[in-house]
Amino acid sequence: MNKMNEHLNTKTHIFNAKKHDENLKLGNAKKEESKKNEPELTTFDDVSVCLLCNKKNETLEKNILHMMEAHNLDIPLSSAIKKPKGFVKILADKIFKYKACLFCDNQNFQTYKAVQNHMVIF
Repeated sequence: MNKMNEHLNTKTHIFNAKKHDENLKLGNAKKEESKKNEPELTTFDDVSVCLLCNKKNETLEKNILHMMEAHNLDIPLSSAIKKPKGFVKILADKIFKYKACLFCDNQNFQTYKAVQNHMVIF
């Protein structure tokens, strides 16, 4: 135990520990900075991203299933939809371009995030 305490109190260990802590802080700051600089993917960019929570799914089909199960998205006459990708793009336009709710058609939102929050609570 004395050897360990002696080592912990050496100038070399103290210097290396400080350097390690600084590198960790710098690394975490860079990670946070890169998160802020990366634009969040939306359905507008990729149809496998959820309309309501921006969760990236493996496929368009899994995305639609996710929206139906996790967010109770009801798609009446879904069997009549011939082009699911086009359908999801239309819904994405409504949310991300026009900032309108899919459920109540309210368009008084400033951001798409506000629309998404409204729809999740709705």
